[in-house]
Amino acid sequence: MALFGSLGLHVHPEKEAVDGTKRLPLLGFLVDTPRRLLLLPRERLAKVVTMAKALMSASNANRRRVSASALMRFTGTAVFCALAVTSVRFYLRRL
Repeated sequence: MALFGSLGLHVHPEKEAVDGTKRLPLLGFLVDTPRRLLLLPRERLAKVVTMAKALMSASNANRRRVSASALMRFTGTAVFCALAVTSVRFYLRRL
């Protein structure tokens, strides 16, 4: 507040907020600053899980064969999530 005062800015005493935002959405992730984590939002997680289930279902129905486009779409989405879920890299090597 002293810094704002020295800059000539007046802050209303009832509307001041000294604590900033702790979790911010950024490029499809949640940045949690107090815990220093990059998190995957629930919506993105649900999308990856749905895509994985669809691939498994197609694989079971077609004797372990899936379309190349579906596999590329899933792999791209999963690699994008590797920033927040570091163990993903080990499972995606074969894909």
